[in-house]
Amino acid sequence: MTLAYASFFSNLVVTLIAILVELEIWNPFTLKKCQYGKAQKEILSYGFPLAFTTLISILFQMTDKGTIEYFCGRSEVGIYGSAGFVITIIDIVKNSFSTFWTPVAFEKYKNDSENVKFFEDMNQIITIVMFLGGIFLILFRDVIIFILGPDYRAARFIIPFLALMPIMYTISETTVVGINFLKNPKVHINISVVCLLLNLIGNIILVPIYGGKGAAISTGLSNIVFFIMRTYISLKHFKVNYHLKKFSIMTLAFTSYILYATFNKANMAYIFIGIGELLLLYFLYKDYINKGLSTFINKYIKKQT
Repeated sequence: MTLAYASFFSNLVVTLIAILVELEIWNPFTLKKCQYGKAQKEILSYGFPLAFTTLISILFQMTDKGTIEYFCGRSEVGIYGSAGFVITIIDIVKNSFSTFWTPVAFEKYKNDSENVKFFEDMNQIITIVMFLGGIFLILFRDVIIFILGPDYRAARFIIPFLALMPIMYTISETTVVGINFLKNPKVHINISVVCLLLNLIGNIILVPIYGGKGAAISTGLSNIVFFIMRTYISLKHFKVNYHLKKFSIMTLAFTSYILYATFNKANMAYIFIGIGELLLLYFLYKDYINKGLSTFINKYIKKQT
């Protein structure tokens, strides 16, 4: 609860400061006179994807927790919330990247709308980072739970599928740019409504059987659909090679791993599968990984010399 209050008030302070700094934009009486008046629609179209990052997370959590409380009671909601707290490890990356990426994507497109290589490279890098984070989170799940304490022990089987939410959302931020450039918020809303309905149906089916694990499975699979819809529609308006075949293989392998982790404690098979996931990730994206490692090593050597 303390963490929730801290997060709320920190965001409130940042918002108030931003409003005060750009007060003329928020004042309806001076908006037409200020230099941003003509760009009001552009400002809204830029801000909408950022606001959606938070909104989608809230709506998914409300659906999950509401269904869990109805079928399983508040105790299971508490366990589910504990799992959600662990996922904030990846959520930090998601929120930070979404805030950084949206203005950068718009700027790159405005300066050179034909430069699709930039968007391809960014997608590949974020895919590697997010899957790497997800694999390590699952692989060292029990270690993290041990550090956090016994109160989180019951949440360890809920964590795996919940990890799909920040992973799929963050990667989809690099593939959804075609919709963002279209500046049509209705597309975002339609996609979200479909995925929220799928999540609700999944919760109704799975929560009575598996409790919090069922809600996590439903949320994870709904976020895969969320990625597919965003990417498919975006590609109609902005053609980029996102190497979807490689991504599909990695997603299928990772989903198989988290399915195993949802119903099994850490054992030798659990560890070997995790190592196999890391090897597969390297095999699929070795060009980008080798390039990144080479750049890092060269910079490190230069600093030392």
